[in-house]
Amino acid sequence: MPERYRMDARRAAGLCVSCGSEPTVAGRAKCERCLQEARDAAAARRARAGKLGLCDACMKRKSRKGLTRCAVCAAKYLPAQLKRERAKRTASSQGG
Repeated sequence: MPERYRMDARRAAGLCVSCGSEPTVAGRAKCERCLQEARDAAAARRARAGKLGLCDACMKRKSRKGLTRCAVCAAKYLPAQLKRERAKRTASSQGG
């Protein structure tokens, strides 16, 4: 079975799209174990990029001095970052 169909079948059954053996975390496509593995892998990747002085998003260009991203990636991710910050401010001002 092609990977796309396998993932769709797992998603429809409420199972983790990665391992297929555990139920998903509410609102997510993976189980807690697979989410934690993904977090750990991302943290290791960011640490490796930091040691090499590379951008933690693309790992191609040097990061800006004192920051973790290169100028290209910083500009690319800025709109999403601003949107998240606005949502946090709105939630905190509404008592949530």
